[in-house]
Amino acid sequence: MAAMERPAGAPSDFSELKVVHVEGKQTLTVSTGFFERFAEQQLKGLDELLLSQNIYLLSNKGHQALELLTTAIVDAEDGADLIARSFTLQVAAPILNYSSLPVGTPAPARPTGWQGTGVIQVLDEFGKRTGNGRPLKFQKYYLDDNTLFKPLTEKANQPGDPDYIDSLPLPGIPAGSTPYPSQAISRATTYKRTTCTGGSIGEAAIVVIAAGSMALKSARQMLTQKRRPNTPLRIHRLMQIFTAPVQ
Repeated sequence: MAAMERPAGAPSDFSELKVVHVEGKQTLTVSTGFFERFAEQQLKGLDELLLSQNIYLLSNKGHQALELLTTAIVDAEDGADLIARSFTLQVAAPILNYSSLPVGTPAPARPTGWQGTGVIQVLDEFGKRTGNGRPLKFQKYYLDDNTLFKPLTEKANQPGDPDYIDSLPLPGIPAGSTPYPSQAISRATTYKRTTCTGGSIGEAAIVVIAAGSMALKSARQMLTQKRRPNTPLRIHRLMQIFTAPVQ
């Protein structure tokens, strides 16, 4: 309200106050009416309305945003005949933000590259190291300060990739070394030769494996483990020999 100066000769009913600004909240109540059938399914559908993130009222002013004031509805009532529900919504006041700051210039894209991380040791047919290795995977990083790219982006180091790195010599890793040398093993096989001549009888062969000839944690491990996809065939055959029962 604002006060106005009373002009000379004004009538007795002249108002010296004038409305200059009106504030208020506009609400809207919507009723579904009585459900003639499938009331239970209709109420479950109204539950989805309570979870709506955006609700708009289409009017001659355009799309006006609404705020749902009803926060819960009753899905079932004992002994109910006809069922109806109502919702109360409030017209949200439009908010306009303005800044006098000039539009900022977009920052130039920082150059990026790929760097290897992790090491895969290349092994020979006996499971020993060959002295060569290659990165396990690549991580994307910024070239200007060598920091990792955000968000963290990784890819496998596999043939066919334009950044693929093949096996290279690893300093300090001698060829033929292993942190898990095998123990000495001497055991008879289950196979007996049946093609002997001159009345001779075949005996079980004795297989001897020198200590450290393969890369295994222990002889017991070699006798108990099964072949894996990357296990050399020669080692797998020796495993079959030593895991077979002696007859």
